[in-house]
Amino acid sequence: MQFKLSERESKSGHVLTKMSLLSALLVVVVSVDSQSAFAKSAKKKFPKGFVHNTAGDGVAAPVPQAYNKNKVPMWVQYDQGGLYYYNRGDVEKARQYWMAALRLAEAAVPAERAKGLSAKTAEDCCQLIHHLAFFVADAKFKPKYDSSYYGSALSSSHPDNGRAVSNPAQYNLDNTKESLRQMQEDWDWYERICNFADRAIGKQRDCMRQIYNQRSVFERKIIMTRQTAQALEQQLGVDPAHSSIDMRPLKWGGIPGAGNPFNAPNSDPTPIELRGGARPETLRH
Repeated sequence: MQFKLSERESKSGHVLTKMSLLSALLVVVVSVDSQSAFAKSAKKKFPKGFVHNTAGDGVAAPVPQAYNKNKVPMWVQYDQGGLYYYNRGDVEKARQYWMAALRLAEAAVPAERAKGLSAKTAEDCCQLIHHLAFFVADAKFKPKYDSSYYGSALSSSHPDNGRAVSNPAQYNLDNTKESLRQMQEDWDWYERICNFADRAIGKQRDCMRQIYNQRSVFERKIIMTRQTAQALEQQLGVDPAHSSIDMRPLKWGGIPGAGNPFNAPNSDPTPIELRGGARPETLRH
């Protein structure tokens, strides 16, 4: 026997079928969302050495270290960068890198020395100091290093904007004083890097011998220039007691007239008060 469903019963069954399908689909969606949430909540394992990018997840990013992957200190990296630009002929860029290296090393190396200085750090520090000495003793930074200070100041006359100088002695004196000003700035630079060496690696470390020998030569140049300036003042009738040339002994490690620390003690017979090049009768007290 066959039964024929009425139109009302047919529509009701169709509605029930649709509801059943929607219910099944909802169960599947909830199940997928639950599995996804569980997967997110589960702690993911990363390989050793993996650095997680924490941006945006509410966790502070790791602080950058002052070393690269080979554990090279930042000041050494800046020193290497300075040498790179120096070899390329970009001396101003090299100066910037070496100054940055010095500022970092002035804090890092003495701190390491207090705990025990490694041979590698001492060697790297020596290299940096030698590079810093280029500022006053290298042709790329001082193209006329041997003559720029006082050689031209000794001639009897100089052109001044195409015209002859009316008073050559005064012109030479002014020129020499300017040379002395520049030389004093360079001497102060020697003081800074050598004082740093004293705190960082010790003033009598053998790698510093060349730097101190350069200073000894430079000291003699300053003394010669001072004496030249005094002779020019005498030509102009300036009383030695009223000389404007500073003849005080130059400082070594903050000590006037101390001299090269590699020299034997008391090896300089010149009295300290005369080591600036002044004659006894011209000293000012």
